[in-house]
Amino acid sequence: EPSENSFISSLRKQSANSLCMVTGDLAIEYSKFGAEQSGSASIDKIIDTYVLNDFTQEFKQPKGEEKVAILICWARVLWSTGHESDTDLYLIVDAQDQLRVRWDNIANVKNP
Repeated sequence: EPSENSFISSLRKQSANSLCMVTGDLAIEYSKFGAEQSGSASIDKIIDTYVLNDFTQEFKQPKGEEKVAILICWARVLWSTGHESDTDLYLIVDAQDQLRVRWDNIANVKNP
């Protein structure tokens, strides 16, 4: 099996907790971009986060069009609407070593 690239090696060296913070930052950035495009609510702040599933040590380098979730974090999120919610954040890597983020399972919504 070929040796893995330096990008993958650097991901494996980071703690899952620090990667959850990176994932939160990416979620804020991408949600603001999405809000500009669609007018939807964006994530203003990550209030708290912790690791749900850490696959950083075991995932295989994606090939072609594949995307692989390497970390799943729980986050308490403050939305641009003033609402708070629990949300799962997914840190995803693709075959071109691009990090992506997805959020899902929005629950426990608290009104402003």
